[in-house]
Amino acid sequence: MSPLAELAAVFARVSLFAFGGGLGILPEMERQTVTLHSWVTHREFVDAWALSQVTPGPGMLMVLVIGFRAAGLGGALAAGLAMFGPPATLAALVGDRWGSWPPAPTRCSASGSTGPRRG
Repeated sequence: MSPLAELAAVFARVSLFAFGGGLGILPEMERQTVTLHSWVTHREFVDAWALSQVTPGPGMLMVLVIGFRAAGLGGALAAGLAMFGPPATLAALVGDRWGSWPPAPTRCSASGSTGPRRG
């Protein structure tokens, strides 16, 4: 498998587990990028995370640094698209079809818990 395809596969898979923020996937991301693929060292991983925390934008921008270290500019692009593309696509698909689904207890509960608090 090419390095770009490997980057895309790893980050696309990891991105779908990042519910509520990226902190929950950091251990798996570190295992994948440092231990299994050796794209970055542990120190570079920690530095990339620290840099992503002090820059504006999503906290998982660190994947661009990891992708760049692994495969240059193409790697940064592949990692970024793989990290942010699947969850954005999933959110767009669910959001587009949400209103057309029949009312169900879980859907009503989810709709009531995600809006602003009134009252």
